[in-house]
Amino acid sequence: MKIWLDDIRPAPEGWIWAKNTADFCSYKNLHALKNGQIEEISLDHDLGPESFGNGHLILTIIENLVFTEGIPKTALPVFHIHSANPVGRKNMERAIESIKRLAL
Repeated sequence: MKIWLDDIRPAPEGWIWAKNTADFCSYKNLHALKNGQIEEISLDHDLGPESFGNGHLILTIIENLVFTEGIPKTALPVFHIHSANPVGRKNMERAIESIKRLAL
């Protein structure tokens, strides 16, 4: 399973398109993440006002899951950032590094 988080740009073929934080945080996706069933995640930072969040928020949620659920490094997806926002990108890169440090 591959998840593409972006409110405007459509997902590449073979990817699930999550257009906002609610789409990404569905039970199905979070369950798949906890069970190592997500191979890759590609994130945009800026998701528009109706999203109630951004790509960094998603990484914070993943970081909390890794910490509270004890998700191992082997179950982590490969993370990609396709955001053009330089500050958002830098914050997201830091969050990904934190996720990797916290994973068992």
